[in-house]
Amino acid sequence: MPILWTMLIVSLPMTALQDESAQDVTTGQDATREAENDAIGAAGPDIIVLDHDKMLRGEIVSTSKDGLKFRFRENGDEVVAGFDKSELSPTSWYFARREDVKSADEHVALADFCLEHELFRLAETELRRAIEQEGELEESLSKKLALANRGAARQALDSARIALEDGDFDVARRRCARVLTGETDAVARAEAMKLLSQVESERVKSAVADQKETVDAPAPQYSEEVTKIREELAVLEEKGRKLDQAGLMSDKRGDAQRAFRGAIAAYQEARQRLEKRREKLDDETRLASPLRGLDENLQSEIIDSYINLGSLELVAGSYVSALEYANRALAVDRRSSEARRFRERVEMAAAMSSYRGGLRRGRR
Repeated sequence: MPILWTMLIVSLPMTALQDESAQDVTTGQDATREAENDAIGAAGPDIIVLDHDKMLRGEIVSTSKDGLKFRFRENGDEVVAGFDKSELSPTSWYFARREDVKSADEHVALADFCLEHELFRLAETELRRAIEQEGELEESLSKKLALANRGAARQALDSARIALEDGDFDVARRRCARVLTGETDAVARAEAMKLLSQVESERVKSAVADQKETVDAPAPQYSEEVTKIREELAVLEEKGRKLDQAGLMSDKRGDAQRAFRGAIAAYQEARQRLEKRREKLDDETRLASPLRGLDENLQSEIIDSYINLGSLELVAGSYVSALEYANRALAVDRRSSEARRFRERVEMAAAMSSYRGGLRRGRR
């Protein structure tokens, strides 16, 4: 019986997929692709989701440049079915195919597929992998890399706008930071700076409105100690945010570095104060959800600031320093997908630089 399903293959566990969806905005075509691009680096069982609301779990048997074979169980029987890549969503095909891509030519072909379907960050990854293998391709692939960078910046800004509309200021700020600290053109940078100012303005308005609602509404059922801790840490967190904002808006590398380091210091001081205050609380109060949430937020802010610092080093070609900041971000939270993806970018860029250096030395 022929299989005519249109399907989605995702090479990561469902929990990981949900975590990524929670971090990213997934409404709007470009924003959806931005969220899909962010799933890179995850691994796990293959899942096929069919248009008919049916889900199949199984494994990829093999892939080729044109399609794949997939093994699953149906009505108690094992089935191995072949699917052309045109039957899969673009992101599905990427995740299914990427592990079998070995040569530089195959990486370029997969990058071309990603560019065709506007998976710009994934295209950049494959182009850099091709150059890592064959450094002489760098010049011939430069236009494709520039196209991927511009497309990724556009998608990041589109994602930031949708996050702003939804009131998710952290995601909006993170997307603007991705553009401002990366390799991008002047137009995208100016657009990101303007949008970042708008994000901060709306965040402040929202905070004022929330404060008014808190005054007007009945007091939440938190102990006095929890309330004091929240108020104390809010001052340091706000200081860190302002310094982060200054770093992102600065066009001078030294000033940006000082601002990001100051932000990290403010966030770390807040975490230290939180830990000291929690040690003096009873078990029930120590485990109160507001305090857990405060620590998680501070961890996220520190990771973002380390990535911002590392991104400055990456653009400057200081790969050792960039890797150090990536590792510091991971030390805050080993589960951070943002930190893992940043370290992967640094390692790939460092490998490419090493290849080019060896090539230059060999020609002397």
